[in-house]
Amino acid sequence: MWNEWVGNAFILLGVLLVYLGIFGILRFRGFTMKVLSAAKIDTVAMICVLLGVVFRAGVSWLAAKALLVLLIALATGPISSSQILSRAREDGET
Repeated sequence: MWNEWVGNAFILLGVLLVYLGIFGILRFRGFTMKVLSAAKIDTVAMICVLLGVVFRAGVSWLAAKALLVLLIALATGPISSSQILSRAREDGET
């Protein structure tokens, strides 16, 4: 019972962070700041949502798969944002 409440709280927090991040993307003017905001949304909101899924699932294969997806996303997310910004800088976009 408590794991459902904690899971729902994490999922709700992740959804709220996505909405706040979208507001940040719309508010910022420069390309670099928009990419930075999107990268933060991607990382922090995904952590919250996937941890919510893990808490709701309990000890199961679904929780193990969600943790694996979380680890892969945490490893590749900052690298992809960095590559996007470096390629944009080379092309003169920023």
